[in-house]
Amino acid sequence: MLIEKIQRAEDFTSADNAVAGYILDPANQAYTLTSTQLGRNSCTSQSAVIRFCAKLGYSSYRQFMLDLAEEFKERTLRTNINLEKPFTEKLDASKAKKSVTDIYKHILSDTDSVIDEHILQRVYLRLKKAGQIDIYGSGISAVFAKQLAFDLTGYGYPARFMDGENAQYFSGMKDSSDKVAIIYSFTGNNPSLNRIAVHAREKGIYTVAFTGKFNTPLSQICSDSLYFVSEYFDLLDNIAAEIGAMYLNHILLSLFLSEKET
Repeated sequence: MLIEKIQRAEDFTSADNAVAGYILDPANQAYTLTSTQLGRNSCTSQSAVIRFCAKLGYSSYRQFMLDLAEEFKERTLRTNINLEKPFTEKLDASKAKKSVTDIYKHILSDTDSVIDEHILQRVYLRLKKAGQIDIYGSGISAVFAKQLAFDLTGYGYPARFMDGENAQYFSGMKDSSDKVAIIYSFTGNNPSLNRIAVHAREKGIYTVAFTGKFNTPLSQICSDSLYFVSEYFDLLDNIAAEIGAMYLNHILLSLFLSEKET
């Protein structure tokens, strides 16, 4: 998660970007360096390195490097499956099972790293108190939107799948204080779903994007965003999005399930 946090940061200075660029290159093995060495190697300074760590929430350079080393170690230990072309050779049943298992491991691990736990907890608390939960989706994302609505309803929460844009629904809305809208979009660029998000926000509805892309119009419109991995290569894009979306659903639902069983 630390590596992804560095990659997704939008408020870095030029010095921060220099430190980040050096750190993110695995060949540099930055986690073996002192703060002075990292400052020198990244053409910045020790103080710039310390400020960089603080911006990422670390008061200790040593702890930052321990976490960084652990993440690089985890990535190194991953399977060497070629995600660009995972099915280039003819597979028997055993190899097919192993290939798909390895793909799942990659996608679940990558999705886990981009789910912000603080936002996840905030979304859960808002959903738990909601008087109405409207869940939107289009195309293949509608499958996961419908499933989430079905599961939440089964747990006793007022959730429903909403099919398409309905401006009259929003214009006739009186009290939206207890409503939550979830917008499911793999790309974050669906014009209809984005308009729904705009309508919801204009009505003061807490609106959450469940999406596979960062920094899209949808994530900028919504109150909060939860992400899953959706970009791999060739035919894996759809597989990755489906696995990542279902994984995100299940993590959220596990919070509701634990509430019912305690």
